[in-house]
Amino acid sequence: KIEISRTAYGSLNVECTEVSQANIECGSGLIHIIRKPLVPRSGLGGLDKGSVMSLLRTNPETREFASALPQALQQELERVEPGKTYTVTAPTSQSWSALRSRYSSEQLESVAASHVSKGL
Repeated sequence: KIEISRTAYGSLNVECTEVSQANIECGSGLIHIIRKPLVPRSGLGGLDKGSVMSLLRTNPETREFASALPQALQQELERVEPGKTYTVTAPTSQSWSALRSRYSSEQLESVAASHVSKGL
């Protein structure tokens, strides 16, 4: 279960981390990009929004996170099927890199997978 809250100033937080880009629609679901620490964004122009996985792979902020997802989940997120959607709460590249030094590949795979939910 993921804790979602809103601050008194209107910011949306997921697990105490601010959501920097919410409801990014692509062919097979939504992506919410979270940040910790705060990182300015330059927008999403020129990214491949054909599927959840293609968007995660083409966004420099989420590329490392995407490569840490279990292979079977990567393949599932690449497919676009009617009625099948996903919600991804993706950490920024800076926050994901900070985790890499503290966890094994297997642990990172599990942490990455926990950021993906079926449905919107």
